[in-house]
Formats: sequence, structure tokens, C-alpha cells
Amino acid sequence: MYPQIHTPKSSRDLSRAMYTWCVDRCPILKLSRDEILSRIDCAAQQRLRMSGPELLRAYKAGRLVDSGSVADVIVLANLLAEDDPVFASR
Repeated sequence: MYPQIHTPKSSRDLSRAMYTWCVDRCPILKLSRDEILSRIDCAAQQRLRMSGPELLRAYKAGRLVDSGSVADVIVLANLLAEDDPVFASR
């Protein structure tokens, strides 16, 4: 039987409920910098026919036409440090 679900009374209650749900049910995936860059590069090549670093530099410079098509890749890039060399201009 499923537990009873209570309707949150405020956005703070909702946030707390969502956090608790995720902590209890979502596995943690740890990726190294190289694994992150590999996944970004693979997705960028498949979707936009460009390298991962090219994609990230275009996004940072505001030159990416449809960032929605690679939003998941951009989120993954947010795991990298702001000063990561992959973001450096050529």
C-alpha cells in the first residue's frame, strides 16, 4: 500500500517534501571531470555536430541558437568549475 500523500501548505513545505522524496529514492551518480566532458562531447557531436568544448564556449558566449535542445548537456556542464579550461576561449 502506498503512503498517504499530504498536500503541502506552502512552497517551503513542497520543497522539503520533494527533497525528502529525492534523498530517499534517487541514486547518487558520481562522475569525474573526464567522464563529464566525455558525456558532453558525445551529446554535442550527436545533436549539433560539434565538439563538447565548442558547444560550451558557444553557450557561454551567447552564440548557441537553440540551447533548449541541449539543456541537459548544459546542466551537466554546470558540474564543472567556472574556471575549468574547457570554457577558455581559443
